[in-house]
Amino acid sequence: MKKKLILMLAFGFVFCLSISAVHAASVTMDPANPSIAPGGSFTINLLYDFDLPTTGVLGGIIDIGFNDEVLNLGTVAWDTNFLTEIDGALSQLPTDNSDGTTGALDGWEFANFSPITGTGTIGTVNFQVDPFAILGETDITIAANSWADGVGGSITPDLTGATVSVVPIPGSILLLGSGLVGL
Repeated sequence: MKKKLILMLAFGFVFCLSISAVHAASVTMDPANPSIAPGGSFTINLLYDFDLPTTGVLGGIIDIGFNDEVLNLGTVAWDTNFLTEIDGALSQLPTDNSDGTTGALDGWEFANFSPITGTGTIGTVNFQVDPFAILGETDITIAANSWADGVGGSITPDLTGATVSVVPIPGSILLLGSGLVGL
């Protein structure tokens, strides 16, 4: 009887742990799947969800990669609300290390004296699809390093990049279609 009670208590404890909320930090790109014609431009928002209510996030470094033959980098900017949140403790925009083939925004750094929690926008990145880009899909990737929580522990955020679909210009499809009808 005693063994059965201990076993039931152990099972109950494990069950309670398994249904408790999982807290994490994440950074995602929005929109995740833009469809853009060659020569068109678009903006990616870098969104955060720092669901670490007991520790928060003190800071970290974000790197963004993209195909430099398809996407031309435009402007990169902090979200003003995020800058207010970090109160200017450390805010460094990334360096454009693109080489004509591989696009790279390296070292988008932020840090704060007190932990950051909640959700919001870190910043924006503007791109233009090369006018001579081949139709298809290309990825925008995101990597993170040196992230710390509010008690100095190392954390690994969940990261979600974006996939850009380069699609034909609608007018060119209409022109092609009307040309085929004329044959």
